[in-house]
Amino acid sequence: MATPSPLDDLVAQLRRGGTSNPFYLLSNQFLPRNFNDVIRWSRFVLVNSPTLAEVIRKYSTYPITSFIIDSKIEAHEASWKKIIKKVKLKSFLEEAGFSYYSMGNFYFSIYYPLQRMLVCPSCKAEYTYAESLEFVKFKNYTFEGTCPSCQKAVKFVRNDRKSKSIESLSLVSWPVENVSVHKNPITGDVNYYYTIPAYVKKGISSGDPMFISTTPWSIIQAVKEGKDYLFDKNNFFHLKNMSFGDWLNGYGLPPLISSYSFIFYQVLLRKANEAIAMERLTSMRIISPRPASGNSDPSMGLNLRSFAANMTENLRRFKRDPNHVMISPVPTEVNNVGGDGRALLVTQELQAAEDTVLLGMGIPRELMAGTLNWTSSTVGLRLLENTITNYVEQVIDMLDFIVEKINNYFDYNDVHVSLVPFKLVDDDAARQQIGAMFEKGFVSPSTWLEAFGFDLKEEQGKV
Repeated sequence: MATPSPLDDLVAQLRRGGTSNPFYLLSNQFLPRNFNDVIRWSRFVLVNSPTLAEVIRKYSTYPITSFIIDSKIEAHEASWKKIIKKVKLKSFLEEAGFSYYSMGNFYFSIYYPLQRMLVCPSCKAEYTYAESLEFVKFKNYTFEGTCPSCQKAVKFVRNDRKSKSIESLSLVSWPVENVSVHKNPITGDVNYYYTIPAYVKKGISSGDPMFISTTPWSIIQAVKEGKDYLFDKNNFFHLKNMSFGDWLNGYGLPPLISSYSFIFYQVLLRKANEAIAMERLTSMRIISPRPASGNSDPSMGLNLRSFAANMTENLRRFKRDPNHVMISPVPTEVNNVGGDGRALLVTQELQAAEDTVLLGMGIPRELMAGTLNWTSSTVGLRLLENTITNYVEQVIDMLDFIVEKINNYFDYNDVHVSLVPFKLVDDDAARQQIGAMFEKGFVSPSTWLEAFGFDLKEEQGKV
């Protein structure tokens, strides 16, 4: 029998309530136990915390600026504009930033278009996979059928050809929980494996044309062998947040991990507010005869059943006609039960817990509100800019990777794509200095226009 770990002992003590250690919290019973649980927790937190999700969305999209395409060949520049539009490059970079701040990791590859051809081994006739669906069946990971040209039952030979169609090019982001990282801490070598989902395996093994027509054959081969798919390092990029060295074995650390206890506390406060809102905010009104002293109490000689029926009828008429006059044989009074929920709500405590979670990620609440008053000082601006600059540098590396691989594939080696330099605030004084340097010939026209977010070639074309 395995020896219980210290973590198991801790959980057992917490559940028994037999410890007074201040570091043993109720939330420790629910904290994730492995990295996949951490990812699932992060997704759950984002879905259930609209404030945190919106702040991360702004934090990840704010530094992503417009693209600058530099090429000596106009046809290549036009093609790259189509590529940026087709793969939705800006949205893809923003998606990467969202995963970077929430999951700590973002994995992606470039899917290069291919044309899957089937060749008859007898007569060498070629057919595209799309036009062969009527006479070819995918069986036991082979293509079997009767060739229309030679009328022989054969096993067709697969021939995947490179396609230069921009319309079929795409950027593929891989689910974080389906990618496993294997790192050698001695050499630093890293291999990335993709755990193929069950529905993909089923689609490939059953011969679903949607999966067979364009899926790289290396993935189909991995499904056939029942193995995880090993990514090609030359076509794989890992954008990761900070890590704890070898402790995470090559994974990036999700920033939310240090806030899980506070998020658990925040959920408890929300649950308390929900219970108060359901039970204590709306009071129940009770109409009754007004009590008096001695023998003059009206309830002593009053038919209370008739009194209740009369009041019910009068209230019904009052709702239909606000000018209805109610007649009561005795004085009445209204008592309220409940309605004290406003004093019981823990709104301030909830906001304090939410601020703690945001500050734990280095995100000020003002960023969500759009004010950012605290950064009016030079120190505040510099701190926020340095934090975002580190993220921007990784996004630029990611963009350079995409541009280099696509240029090599389409032979666009003269094209350079970059982002407009990110600035936390618009510096009017710096713009005036650049304008003065442009007039003296110290800077180029493109540098001057880029300070205002314009592209020189585009503006010249408009002129």
